[in-house]
Amino acid sequence: MIYLFAVLIILIFYLVDHYFYIPFTKEISFLVLWLISGLRFNVGIDYNIYSYIYYHPLSTQAAFVEPIYLYVNKILRNLGFSSQSFFLLVSFVTLFFIFRGIKKYSTDFYLSLLLYVIIAFYFESMNLIRQYLALSVFFIAYEYILKKNFFKYLLCIIVASLFHLSVLIMIPFYFILRTKFSRIVLLAFVVISLIFSYINIISFLLKYILMFVSDNKYLVYLYNINPAVSNTGLKLIFTNLMCVVFLVFYDRISKKDVNNYILINFVIIAVIFSNIFINFDVMFRFHLYFYIFIILLIPEFISIFEFRSRFLVGITLCICYSLFTIKNLFIASFLPYSINLNLFR
Repeated sequence: MIYLFAVLIILIFYLVDHYFYIPFTKEISFLVLWLISGLRFNVGIDYNIYSYIYYHPLSTQAAFVEPIYLYVNKILRNLGFSSQSFFLLVSFVTLFFIFRGIKKYSTDFYLSLLLYVIIAFYFESMNLIRQYLALSVFFIAYEYILKKNFFKYLLCIIVASLFHLSVLIMIPFYFILRTKFSRIVLLAFVVISLIFSYINIISFLLKYILMFVSDNKYLVYLYNINPAVSNTGLKLIFTNLMCVVFLVFYDRISKKDVNNYILINFVIIAVIFSNIFINFDVMFRFHLYFYIFIILLIPEFISIFEFRSRFLVGITLCICYSLFTIKNLFIASFLPYSINLNLFR
């Protein structure tokens, strides 16, 4: 199984890098994950759609993607490359920015990389291709939140919006993320979002409004039940419990780094979004721009414990996230996995 292979590769390179000090282990891990993603064939729900758009730039489907994709596709086609080269290129750029952000801001590179895989971000990037490309660019904008540089933060978002316009929603959140809320306020927001999730009023209103929008390209998502949520609702419960845990240890996490409250804000807002819009896929996807930062927060959280407890907490979290991810791989058409080495037409 490709999931186990990806996890095993990361663990092996962690041990090699930690105990044997062999150079370029991070670069090799990047290469392996890139090739797995870039050379995939017919993997993910949207694979065939993007492949079709590559060869049919004037099709109806092509009208719904940002112009930059059509330009890149045209260049690759004129150079004689197949659609597989498009997936290889996009996978490289996405992973490049994710790796850059992890290397610069994670206190444990391999743990963050492992979380990127086992929380399913890595596999979702093979499906939500455009959004994850935008997300990866936004990921490095975290630097400018820390440095209080709104201009460069805005510039990152503008660049990211070339790949997916939805990232523009992150502009006002620069100020919200830098606000230090009390634990009570954050917990109250989570509880309120759970209430909204239960009565489902937001999704109902949005569906009603979109019915009167002339450009109804998003109507296909109206009744799409999120595969990210298990039928039993266990993932919803688990993610909200993790919010409570982060808030319980809020002070200790903040003591590790004065800016860790920003990471907590990211994750709390992500869960609020996912709670409210859990059955409305278009809006639910916005939470990914926030939730990706959990791969930086969990290493900070684990580091507050003593060595033995760190191992136990880390293993427990990895197992829990893995169980949800393995199930979702089957639901979201990631299995079986196959490779396409034909990069030329």
